[in-house]
Amino acid sequence: MNTNKKKAHLVRGIKAAMYLLGKVLAVLLIIELALFAFETAENSAQIYMLSRDAFTKRTSVIMNPINNPDTELLDGIFTQEYLDKTQLQTQQKNSSYIISAYDQQTKVPITVVFAWKDTMDIRVENIVQDIAWKFDTSVLDKSEVDQFIESGTFILHMVKEENGRWKVNDITLEEEYYSETAYPTPWADELEEGEAGSKPAQN
Repeated sequence: MNTNKKKAHLVRGIKAAMYLLGKVLAVLLIIELALFAFETAENSAQIYMLSRDAFTKRTSVIMNPINNPDTELLDGIFTQEYLDKTQLQTQQKNSSYIISAYDQQTKVPITVVFAWKDTMDIRVENIVQDIAWKFDTSVLDKSEVDQFIESGTFILHMVKEENGRWKVNDITLEEEYYSETAYPTPWADELEEGEAGSKPAQN
């Protein structure tokens, strides 16, 4: 009789332990899923904001390369490898022009970036148009450009660094859009200012 009671007591103890273990495992699973969801949401938000910032600052320093405070922000957005390759921080492409205004439209898709990802490619449409510009008469050695900046569909290649921060490692032009305002009028003594308002022709 005592043996049966001991067995029953043991079975109840085992069931109780299994029940508690199941509850603990369920709580741990919920915590793990919550952390996974949080990191996924954080990655997705970072990628979205980084994509917009990358094109905003890149466009800014290309259009106005002289004494532009945005230049100091580039190393927080792009990898050093990309900056070294493109010379984005030191390029002087449009230094012979004064660009006073432009319309920039950047379309970034909402993308889910799972917690385990450490690289990401995302397609972004960036259009720069309605550029208001004039020649910088203070520049003695003028350097003419074929176009102020490219517009089109780009592929952003991003990497996650060891500190958990994402950066742009490369930008590839997938399809170029053409706009009259991306092409300055050739140098002419009688022409001092150019401005147009046509939209890019998309194929």
